[in-house]
Amino acid sequence: MITNSQIRRSIWLILALSFAAGLWAQQAQQAAAKYQPTKEQSLELRALRAEAQLAQVAAQQAQQAFSAKLLELTDKGKEFQRANKWPDTVTFDPNSLSYVDAPPPAPPTTKEPKK
Repeated sequence: MITNSQIRRSIWLILALSFAAGLWAQQAQQAAAKYQPTKEQSLELRALRAEAQLAQVAAQQAQQAFSAKLLELTDKGKEFQRANKWPDTVTFDPNSLSYVDAPPPAPPTTKEPKK
């Protein structure tokens, strides 16, 4: 069972830690306030951040377009495979634009008993 003195110690510990955290946060804000860019520099930094965000969106859109075209390419490769009535073991390689048949499965290996 928890005693009253343990509860009091816990409360004091929580208060002390909260106070210390508050002081630390205040000092961090004061330290951050020492190094402020000029108004013009802030505007330039904001403009560059906006450009970077736009570039990120463009890169994501380009990745989506690439994925869509790659899917279209592989689907067309499968369509041609079906049109030519090739077996399902044949696969399309979009990098070389070629078709290859899967190698036959390896024969099962038997383990020799240890001596």
